[in-house]
Amino acid sequence: HGGYPGDRHMGGGAPQGGYGQVPAVGQGRPGEYYGRPPPPGDARGWVTRADGTKVSPKFEVELNQMYARCQNMGDVFRIWNEHGAMNGINIATALTRLGRWVHRNSQRTHHVRSSHEFRDILKLLRMKLCDNPDWTGARQLANAAHGLAKFDPGNPPRGVDVRGEIAALATIGRAATVKITQFNPQELSNMAWAFATSFHEEPNLFAAIADAAIPRAGQFKPQEISNTLWAFAKLGVDAPPLFLALADAAMSTRDHFNPQNVSNTIWAFAKRRMPHPVLHQAMGPVAARLAPQFSVQALANLTWAYATSNETHPEMFAALGDVAARQMHAFSPTALSDTTWAFSHCGCPHPALLNAIGEALGNRGRAFDFTPIALGKMAISFAEADGVNGYQLDPRHVESLLRTSQHFASGPRGVRTRDGTDMLEGLVTLKNHCGSQFPELFEDCFRAMDSAMARVVREFFPGDLARAADAFVTTGFDAPSFFEQILMSPLECFAEHRRKLIAPEQPQHILAATARLRWFEKEGSRALVVIFTERIERADDAAVVSVLESCAALGGLQSRALHGAVARSGRTFSDHPDLAARCLGAFAIAGAWYDDYLAAVFANVGSGTRSPAGARALSDFRAAVSLERPALAERCEAAPGSEVAVPDDRAEMREKLAKDLDALGWTRATAATGAAALADAADDASTTACLLADYDRVVRDVKAREHRPNGRSLFCARLLIRAGYRVEYLNPSDLFAARTDETVAATLLARLTGDEPPAKKLQAAEAAADDIAIDDVAMKDDDEA
Repeated sequence: HGGYPGDRHMGGGAPQGGYGQVPAVGQGRPGEYYGRPPPPGDARGWVTRADGTKVSPKFEVELNQMYARCQNMGDVFRIWNEHGAMNGINIATALTRLGRWVHRNSQRTHHVRSSHEFRDILKLLRMKLCDNPDWTGARQLANAAHGLAKFDPGNPPRGVDVRGEIAALATIGRAATVKITQFNPQELSNMAWAFATSFHEEPNLFAAIADAAIPRAGQFKPQEISNTLWAFAKLGVDAPPLFLALADAAMSTRDHFNPQNVSNTIWAFAKRRMPHPVLHQAMGPVAARLAPQFSVQALANLTWAYATSNETHPEMFAALGDVAARQMHAFSPTALSDTTWAFSHCGCPHPALLNAIGEALGNRGRAFDFTPIALGKMAISFAEADGVNGYQLDPRHVESLLRTSQHFASGPRGVRTRDGTDMLEGLVTLKNHCGSQFPELFEDCFRAMDSAMARVVREFFPGDLARAADAFVTTGFDAPSFFEQILMSPLECFAEHRRKLIAPEQPQHILAATARLRWFEKEGSRALVVIFTERIERADDAAVVSVLESCAALGGLQSRALHGAVARSGRTFSDHPDLAARCLGAFAIAGAWYDDYLAAVFANVGSGTRSPAGARALSDFRAAVSLERPALAERCEAAPGSEVAVPDDRAEMREKLAKDLDALGWTRATAATGAAALADAADDASTTACLLADYDRVVRDVKAREHRPNGRSLFCARLLIRAGYRVEYLNPSDLFAARTDETVAATLLARLTGDEPPAKKLQAAEAAADDIAIDDVAMKDDDEA
């Protein structure tokens, strides 16, 4: 029947000292005390133990009562060493008492785990269930799993061996799956809760639990409903029929729910992204009525779940907001930020709660309790709540939030990857709402975030890296340190062990960000293009066009692999005429001529309405193809939509350049800043076309911080040269210097008018002058001699 005293495999020999005393059971009742031999001639029904002794059948019950009376580890192990276990009921009771004793106490958990008695109990349980799954009943399996879950084997301390506990849970799960029809609702709920708490996935077991629970959903009590839903959501088990059946049961018994039941039930639906408006509306009044009884964690989970599901209930949020404002200091930073964000996101901000948080941020001792991710959510909450439900954002609270965020970014602890990205996105949302009131504070905060995130850029997951890049683009802050680290080490950021996690959209977002902020590094930018090209088959049409446009905007990144892969993929954008036009423009700017492919794409452009970017791209393509690919131009002229007029979007820039040149006394040239300038250029081929490298027409090398014309400026220069014009590159810094230095102005005008000799002729003239000077010196020396 099981272990016995003296059997070392099952434990035996009482340990020395320290154990509590357990009262004997059955004393004074002849023939039933476990220590007495059976009466002579009456051994029927008595149980023979492994050591040959016989005990009364009632000893199993007495032994279980002894385990049930145990108060601590010493009591349980004393009985185990003296008597072992007769059946699964004894083991389940022992594990239940141990689990209750160690629950949420790491020191006690360590003591039990390090004992050989605990290991022997688990070994006996596994051995018996492997030999015979019917060795014990459904209730005992559920109780044993519940007791083991209290040890939290899914989250052990570093270096602690929990393989025995995991193996025991797996054995229990297999045995329970076989006899799942014997479980009642409470046992089903306890079994699911135990495995979810232990983070131990048993797909077959949970499928069996769902099949068994659906027909009996109406028999589930509120606690059983909430625990079962919570367990399935915790492990991410997909079981919509079970959720719907238990939702109906919850609505019929909602008057008997307590705050924890309400919170867990709604949280489970939000976690599994399963909308159920009827359930949310039914539970709202219940939560409002029970609001004073909510714990801070239950309140945070419930409000987060409503916000995540995009549901709201003003009466409930008003009642819970009063409770949250009174108990604000009892919340953890994460729970407080989740709660505040939920109130604002649902359109029910609570002024008293938000003002209390703002005052806490102003208190340096309290402000440092917040984490970066909590500060990010606070920033979003302030921005979304301003002007709603009578709340007005206090500038002092914004200032406190920004200073605290800057402290985290520039302090010794710094920010981590995901937390830092979340905080950055929150600050971006707040800046978009009220950035004009605190420009210097936001600038300092983003500068600190740039430095902090640059230090840990190699620790980012690709998705977080792309999110951070997008956030910096939204702010308009250049983030030189952050992008320098990405472009200097793209292969480390997208390391080999992470490549299976990389989606094509991630390098696409980073390339788009560098193009928008005008950062480049020859090898690093090209490496990002290669990473995208390797995954181009999984990329959608918009992502492909975005990368093509980024390469075209940066210039100098005409990757043969990228354009060849796009052409070979056969993407003609038949359903997206605007994308087709933008694709043609990107290929034209890059000078990547795949005639057959481009003709097929042009056939899908059509004559419909396009975005400004699509219209300009199509104009670029027509100008380039007419000058560089006459054969392709003939094929494309017959396509529909070839007569679409494109407005010139650079007229203001040309006027500015003309004024600057007028101030220097030179007005003979036409300032060409775009492909449309071809029509504005003078007929004389000697006319100079000046390309103004203004703030949105240059790119910067992250290493040398050098400026050079971007891809579009180079494209315009290429077309003007094809048309026979002489092109000069005019840097704004040259104009600035010419305004204050007459010598610089004269040199610049000479270069623009063509009076300045070419560099090679100038070098030859200087060399000839040096030779003449040497000859003069030699002749003078001869005369003196």
